[in-house]
Order: sequence, then structure tokens, then C-alpha cells
Amino acid sequence: MKRSLPQAPRPNITSLIDIVLLLVIFFMVASHFARTSREDVDLPQVDEPSDLQHREEDLAIVNVLSNGQIRISGAGFALNEVKDFVAARLSRVGVRRLKVYIRADRDVPFGRVKQIMREVSAAGARSVAFAVLEKP
Repeated sequence: MKRSLPQAPRPNITSLIDIVLLLVIFFMVASHFARTSREDVDLPQVDEPSDLQHREEDLAIVNVLSNGQIRISGAGFALNEVKDFVAARLSRVGVRRLKVYIRADRDVPFGRVKQIMREVSAAGARSVAFAVLEKP
């Protein structure tokens, strides 16, 4: 009688196949949701400009020019004046409603933007965002 050589143990890959199948299904569903969220939406238009006045009051847009100059609502501000401006706007509008947008030129060093963020945060603003353009 011939003796058979012992075979090396082989890993059971049944569960691995199940996991791969689940991942494929997950990515198929996720890519479908990504495509549907990019649809164009026809936004409503406002008949009266007065309808937007309360919304403009809820925004504070801080522009930082390429030379580092800070402009808010067309007026120039020094770094230490930004905190006072945001604090005054917060007292009128309220902490929950005010949204501060920082629009910095791409040539402005991030250190300058960080200083402005600190001033806005020190004034008590909770909602701060960066305005950017989406790449085509």
C-alpha cells in the first residue's frame, strides 16, 4: 500500500468571498448615490429684494485680499478690528444665526487666515466657513 503525503493546509476563503461580494455591492450603491446628489436644481427666485435683507444680516463675509488687507462690506479693517465687528454683528443677530465666511485670495499665506480665524473665534462666532471655488 502506498502512503500519501500529507497535504499542506489550505485557508478557507469562503468568508473572504462573501466580504468581497458585500464590498462590491456597497461601492455600487455608493456610486449611485454620488451620481444622484449632483443633479442640477432649479432654485426659486425672490420677487422682492426686501425678502433677502434678513438673510444678508445673518452673514458676515470677511474678504482677505492678496496683499493681506481685510475688507468687510467694502470697508477696510485692521486685524484687531475684526473681532469688534463680528462681536457687534453677533449682538444684533445672535450667535445661532450668524454665519461668518472667510474669502481669502489663494496667494494669502495661511498664517494670515489663521490670525483672522482666531479673531472671529474670540468674538464668539460659532459658524465659520471658507468660501472656495469648485475645480471644473
